[in-house]
Amino acid sequence: MKVRKAELSDLKEILDIVKGTFPQDFFYEGGFNKGKCAEFFMKSLTDPNEFVYICLEDGGKVCAFAYYVNKPPTNGTVILEMQGVSKKFRYKGIGTRLLEESDKLVVEDIKSQGIENLATIHLTVSQNNLVAQKLYENVGYKPVGTIPGFVGNGNNEIVMLKVVNDINYRRDLWTSTT
Repeated sequence: MKVRKAELSDLKEILDIVKGTFPQDFFYEGGFNKGKCAEFFMKSLTDPNEFVYICLEDGGKVCAFAYYVNKPPTNGTVILEMQGVSKKFRYKGIGTRLLEESDKLVVEDIKSQGIENLATIHLTVSQNNLVAQKLYENVGYKPVGTIPGFVGNGNNEIVMLKVVNDINYRRDLWTSTT
């Protein structure tokens, strides 16, 4: 297994994983819209504040991906927005390997941009998705809160946080009344 930054040539395989993992995130006009999904990921692959990493199985096929956002780029945190593993590769430790490696890579890539204050990575996961919660906990994320109704009525999202650097928050920035 190898984890690396995604390239435009990986796009088709990423789209296949998205379609098989969470097509509802790109649901337009009655179903999964491959064109809108491709447009989204083409932009993310070229945006310096978005990061897509892939896991390649031994034959070189993309079997998983992780997508992070760091906007604004100097706010001290990055969001793990999406992580997906191809159905045929699930429950084989690939999600764990991908996150262990991609979390390190995103920290390195952000530092290479001259951003020194990255302290945390955070994500949200459905309270009902116990498998994903366990995966995130196994790679160092801790539950820190709940957002009721975040993605619709009856759904609660768990906010999870991973500390990646010991950074002191910039206190006293908002104490002035002028």
